Amino acid sequence: QAGPRPRVRSAFAAACELGDLEEVRRLLGLRPALAEQADELGVTPLMFAASGGSPGTCEVLLEAKAMLETRNPLGWTALTWAALRARKE
Repeated sequence: QAGPRPRVRSAFAAACELGDLEEVRRLLGLRPALAEQADELGVTPLMFAASGGSPGTCEVLLEAKAMLETRNPLGWTALTWAALRARKE
């Protein structure tokens, strides 16, 4: 697979990257702020979902107010992660 993979540290980030919609929805129901909570390296759940190639998870996160324009310290957005992983969705 092309491009870098972000390392997954939290259960929520893992669910986002793996496209586990049920778990993503469950955790967002408990803590809505998770939608935009970046990890210590500035990687957001939307970036993990984009990297994992899960358009459904991306949609759920965007509906939960995740910001598409959020950038990590390298200036990368979720769209950058998707492009680097050669995702077309």
